[in-house]
Amino acid sequence: MIEASKKAVDTVLKRKPVTSKSSIPIGRRLPEKINFRQEAREVLERISPRIPVIGTKLCNYNKQIKCDFNSKYRTADGTCNNKKNAIWGRSLTPFERFLFPMYEDGINSPRTLDVNGSPLPESRKISTEIHQKSSPSSWDKLAHFAMEYGQFVSHDIMMNALSKGRYMSNLDCCSTKIRSPRRNCFPISIPKNDPFFGQPHIRRTCMNFVRSLSTPGLDCKLGVRQQMNQVTHYLDGSAVYGSKKSVMDSLRLKTDGLLKSSEGGKLLPKDMSRTPTCRLPTSNSRIKCFKAGDVRVNQQPALISLHTIWMREHNRVAKLLKASNPGWNDEKLFQEARKIVGAEIQHVTYNEYLKKILGPDIMNRFDLNPRTSGYFTGYTEKAKPMIRNSFMAAAYRFGHSMIDRKFAFHPPTSPNFNSDLRNVMLRPDWIYRNNGVSSVTRGLYETNSQKVDRLMTWEVTRHLFESSAGTGMDLAATNIQRGRDHGIASYNMWRNVCGLPVVNNFNVGVPGGLNDHDATTAAKFKTLYASVDDIDLFTGGVSEINLPGAKVGPTFACLVGIQFKALKYGDRFFYESNTDVKIPLNLLEEIRKTSMAKIICDNTDISQIPPDVFLKSSSSNSEVPCSSLPGVSLCINGGWSSWKRRGCMETRRCTNPSPSKCGKICNGPSFRTVENRQCRINIFDDILARPPVTLGPKPIRDIRIGGPVLPKPILLSI
Repeated sequence: MIEASKKAVDTVLKRKPVTSKSSIPIGRRLPEKINFRQEAREVLERISPRIPVIGTKLCNYNKQIKCDFNSKYRTADGTCNNKKNAIWGRSLTPFERFLFPMYEDGINSPRTLDVNGSPLPESRKISTEIHQKSSPSSWDKLAHFAMEYGQFVSHDIMMNALSKGRYMSNLDCCSTKIRSPRRNCFPISIPKNDPFFGQPHIRRTCMNFVRSLSTPGLDCKLGVRQQMNQVTHYLDGSAVYGSKKSVMDSLRLKTDGLLKSSEGGKLLPKDMSRTPTCRLPTSNSRIKCFKAGDVRVNQQPALISLHTIWMREHNRVAKLLKASNPGWNDEKLFQEARKIVGAEIQHVTYNEYLKKILGPDIMNRFDLNPRTSGYFTGYTEKAKPMIRNSFMAAAYRFGHSMIDRKFAFHPPTSPNFNSDLRNVMLRPDWIYRNNGVSSVTRGLYETNSQKVDRLMTWEVTRHLFESSAGTGMDLAATNIQRGRDHGIASYNMWRNVCGLPVVNNFNVGVPGGLNDHDATTAAKFKTLYASVDDIDLFTGGVSEINLPGAKVGPTFACLVGIQFKALKYGDRFFYESNTDVKIPLNLLEEIRKTSMAKIICDNTDISQIPPDVFLKSSSSNSEVPCSSLPGVSLCINGGWSSWKRRGCMETRRCTNPSPSKCGKICNGPSFRTVENRQCRINIFDDILARPPVTLGPKPIRDIRIGGPVLPKPILLSI
């Protein structure tokens, strides 16, 4: 169990960014306008690890940030959320670190040697020995929808940037034409006796792996190699709206606050660019790749479906707001709808998804449960909302273990069917047929998710993005290699960070042993690693026995818990926060009523659904009519506002003016007079102006009420 105290967790959240212990500040500043090549950047990292590069093309994080802190809406790129550190959470800024990176040379080179100085086991070897099985075991209760929603959240908060070749070309690190190793290549070696790629008809020995793009730290000083997050770090709906203003603008219809769509509003807008991000059929020119706030939208039909549902939800909300507020312009309608949808995404994530993954104990320890009433008051400008490197490169990749080999399609009328994942990857054409979005969504919540354990389906360890036999990638090996590329510390060091017992032997059931693993896994570790201090974080963490009530083990529960606490405590726009940009309490109470099931109902033709789509249908989660599920009512602003006093008159405003299709009807007067000692009503129901206003040299006393009056009473016409 996790023993890290709340105080220790808060300390980690507020910790200053780490820098190289051997770094020496250098007084000179590089020329401001030099466009350094990537190779020059890496040379500088080796020679002068603390050269400031603020304002150069190497580092423009802080360049021309102008904040309007009076705005109640998020910026597109995440800037201006934190008033003291406007850059925190911005897209195109580096991931944050808990621990100093463990690079081979201390600055840049990937981690490749064990504690004894010998080579670490190859990533592909670890994958075949630890992570591979044709059909991993599934959960009885957790639905495949949980896996897919986790991917959507991942794409909303993080996207790793990869290095490029000349002229922004993609690097091929396995090319036989390369005469010498490329600086940003870190290819995965495939053993000759590999059980799959070593087969006679394949005989593949190399898997392409490009290192993540090197970037300076957030302080714009070249030091240890850092990696860049291309999207906003906040859970803010950027997967729907984009992480920069130009992308957001390209997705907007610029009419009535709506997002662009296609096929009569049913599908995402089509990507008409000349460089498709998907595989298109040659027989149907109508079918195109889709476009969304995140460029990875076309990876597979389930992800496309979630993007489509949230696009439809935005437009549904915008239309309701338009009906209730006919005077609002396009910008107002768009931003208000965006704010509501962003709040719904956060609510579903914290109220439904995380509860299934982390369990009640971890949710309580890290204060992740949504409030049942009122506001959350824990926001602090000291909490860093940035995505942690270890979370991105290892911990949150637990979801890869949940992927099933089959993707189900459950149309409302025709028979159900499924397909191997390899056959639907990068294939948006599946959405164009068989009532795609509804069929895929129904298939997600009616089939099981795989367990979070060391096993992953062959669909992602042999056939990922496969274009022809034997050309696929290995996701498990890639995860291990990415951790080493980023200098992520070993599994044992992260146990220490989380307050868990440090491991010092490969045994199970003894002090210092691998007691959060089963005996079979521990034995496999012993055959692969020379020391327990060499175990990679992804492999060690995903292989742990799940905590009671949770779907992950203690180490990943800790790292995931810390990250989502940072995203809650460090986001001024968090949907429950009582900040200057808070959501009105009555609207917040409405948002708390909704669920992912209701959002699906509102945006598909599904009429019967389990109340909790993260769980398989059961006696306690049986399908109910969509109409029985509570949701967000946007009629909450209907009727009269409260009375406001202005001198001797009180006024109120109809917040739901005609024409309107919802809300309370505004009957009665919009003003009334005030009767007291200083305001009296004459026979014409006009208000006689009273003190403190006086005209002339001397006020005249009104003997009727004993107070001063004007020399000549002034009747104020209403």
